[in-house]
Amino acid sequence: MKAVRPCPAVASGFRGAIWAMLLLLASGSIVGCSGVTEDVTSITDVRHVELDGQSYRIMENVEQKTVTTTPSLGASLKGGLINGLALGMANVLPGKETHLRAARKYLDETGRKDCPISKGRLVVEPRYRFTYACPEAEDTGKDIPTIE
Repeated sequence: MKAVRPCPAVASGFRGAIWAMLLLLASGSIVGCSGVTEDVTSITDVRHVELDGQSYRIMENVEQKTVTTTPSLGASLKGGLINGLALGMANVLPGKETHLRAARKYLDETGRKDCPISKGRLVVEPRYRFTYACPEAEDTGKDIPTIE
């Protein structure tokens, strides 16, 4: 009995498909890092808040009045791995609304409950940046608290 060998055209096509998929994943990783430089250079403070049993890192830029949120490093890596293995079809990372709640909780905990969040955007998955505006301090001698 002769051994059955796969057709060379099918075998090489399969190898080509695997290489194409690996190339696609690698290029997606490189493109996904394009927003990191902008983000890292604008951080002035890093804090943590707990929300729904998960820790979020909060990076604030007081001068620009922005708060950037991201899940803990472990949760980010785990979510990115699952998303990558599923070719982007199973995003388990928290969405914008959850990040907005984390940013709101941070502002509330730092004495800025009266500071509304005006807008938010995805910087790079899973990092969101929100802009807030605090009312001007009245002439009562009290300053709006800031994190230094």
